[in-house]
Amino acid sequence: METSTAAEAFPALYRAILDGIADMERAGLRAAAHEVRRDATAAYSGAWGEAGRRRLTGLVDRIEGVLAAHQPTGEADRLAFRVRPDGHAGTSRSWSALRRVAQPR
Repeated sequence: METSTAAEAFPALYRAILDGIADMERAGLRAAAHEVRRDATAAYSGAWGEAGRRRLTGLVDRIEGVLAAHQPTGEADRLAFRVRPDGHAGTSRSWSALRRVAQPR
């Protein structure tokens, strides 16, 4: 079975983080989204090694935690959180699937 190197995982993890940031912004969590974006940019701009992969994976975990803790308070919040721009129900949450692909085997 072929193994994934840290450098090969970077683009998928970063794309997943950007999707998560978009979900955070739709949920009204703009300040938290800004912090994650700043940290993701720093990690992606650094060395593409195992430490960088751990930083990006940690940001994925952070996004998941923030979104899981966010409880929509009003009808507009619930609708924004459930409907993606592409019209599908639910949040994009694609980073979880991409994260599994990007993990070493």
